[in-house]
Amino acid sequence: MFAWVRGQLQRRRVSLSRQMAGQATKDSFAERLLPSGVAKEAEENFPVATKLVSNTSAEEFCEQAEVLRKQGRLLDAKTSIEMALRDFPADPGLNYRLGLLWLAIGDAEQAIDLFNLALHYKSDLFPACSAKIKALESLGRGSESIAVVSDFLKQCAGHIDASIALADLYYRLGDHQAVLRTLEPLVHGTTVDRAVANLLGLVLGRELGEFERADALLRHALETDPDWLPALTNLGWNLLEQGRHQEGFELIDRALAIEPEDVEARLVRACMKLKQGDFSTGWRDYGVRHSSRFAIVRPYQFPTWRGESLKGKSILIYGEQGVGDQIMFASCFPEIISLASRAIIECNPKLVSLFQRSFPTACVQENVPSGGEPLWLQAAGLIDYQVAMGDLPGFFRNDWNDFPAHGGYLVADPNLVLDWKSKLAALGNRFKLGLSWRGGSIATRRHLRSIPLDQLMPVMRLPINTISLQYDSVESDLNLLRNRFDIGLAHWPEAIDDYEQTAALICALDGVLSVCTAAVHLAGALGCKVWVLAPVVTEWRYLEKGTKLPWYPSAQIIRQEKIGSWDSAIRSAINAISMEIAKNSGAADSCDQPG
Repeated sequence: MFAWVRGQLQRRRVSLSRQMAGQATKDSFAERLLPSGVAKEAEENFPVATKLVSNTSAEEFCEQAEVLRKQGRLLDAKTSIEMALRDFPADPGLNYRLGLLWLAIGDAEQAIDLFNLALHYKSDLFPACSAKIKALESLGRGSESIAVVSDFLKQCAGHIDASIALADLYYRLGDHQAVLRTLEPLVHGTTVDRAVANLLGLVLGRELGEFERADALLRHALETDPDWLPALTNLGWNLLEQGRHQEGFELIDRALAIEPEDVEARLVRACMKLKQGDFSTGWRDYGVRHSSRFAIVRPYQFPTWRGESLKGKSILIYGEQGVGDQIMFASCFPEIISLASRAIIECNPKLVSLFQRSFPTACVQENVPSGGEPLWLQAAGLIDYQVAMGDLPGFFRNDWNDFPAHGGYLVADPNLVLDWKSKLAALGNRFKLGLSWRGGSIATRRHLRSIPLDQLMPVMRLPINTISLQYDSVESDLNLLRNRFDIGLAHWPEAIDDYEQTAALICALDGVLSVCTAAVHLAGALGCKVWVLAPVVTEWRYLEKGTKLPWYPSAQIIRQEKIGSWDSAIRSAINAISMEIAKNSGAADSCDQPG
């Protein structure tokens, strides 16, 4: 370790000598290597780092460096700190401060070396650890961050800021149990840090549905400062999810009175208003998602459409969020296409051919990874406006009556539908029911919205044929059914991997029973019968009560009554499916009767 440190010191001194011998350089390349946000944050942390300098005689260089930094002369500021480090090479604050300057200039690798030196000389210097994470993320090495913070905590067990940072990293990955393991030991003492209480309360409430524990922690986070926005917003959301609307909205309104443009508070208000069916109010705030930390920067910047006349104009409608959301927002395509002279739809590659058949007057193209420029753009001609799919409902779906009573706005390939009907006929003459029992990902509350397949055994024991619509690995589930229950569940991987095949298969079925996942959106958009098993805590798309989905007239929602128990919902599903079987049987009998 010490050999490595000496090597880093020698490398830094060589660099310093070269710079002092050469002519002054400009900072024009400062943001060439790093995202502007990372460089800006490094600069903002620079004055704070001065407090960490432990040698009084080095303060003069630090003060000079701060003046130079404020003038935008980052390279000269860096040289000033390097001069101080010639005399005080083991000063952790100086090493950290120089690392911030390298990070602001654009050399994250050099910055990481310096943050490592700072941590070597002062193992509990968490700002250096935090800055190292930023540098790693800027290099596309964010996967190393958990190991970095974990190593720090081995040296400084129980460090509050490090524990919160580690928990936040786990939260971003959707590993909620790891968040609990990290934070719960910190809430059993006489004093509990408010940031710990806030993050733990958020995860318990939003992700795990443990509202009472979440309430207690979030209220504790507000004890020292009742107007602290993060906890105020999270507590408001937690109350709203419990149906305590008056209390919840009062807290959200209070948060927005303190900071009217707070993105998190406005997003909570938007989603909860949409969940209540107050569409016009919800859509007004929904656009703030473009400013959230989850927003994806567009690779090209055409003027944003805000409702201007599209007569003689072209518009690009670009996809965002998941496949299910793109299918749902496609409900608005006919309206926007009819207004424009030319419409281009950019969507998930899985949906291109399906959308092109369904909206033949538009030009449908697949989107590309963030930061890329698609080849089709070069031949697209003039594009007057662009609009996100998720912004279309704010123009066309502001009231329940604005949702069309359609029989399906997506069109499956008719030849593929015939092929699937032929395959399904080989299973017999029984009612054909598609099943999807897992939804979302770890990061989108899969555990709350999914059902163990064996709990659906009462459904599969009906006089029906069941067909898997599950999109991820199902081998263990299918083996369980065969080995323990001697039941076969038809599963065609090719029907799941290709959305054209999935759409055709769904159209060939008699109905679909699904948890909240893309299968619901696809079936509903095709106009097919679908029963939706919705958890107690639903996303706004499924509303908070009722059996109807305004987006899909053919969908019926069956709601879970208690978190962790699907028994009553499954019984209701069995009743609904049995009624449909009887109806289909009656229709078939009447068709067979002589005229």
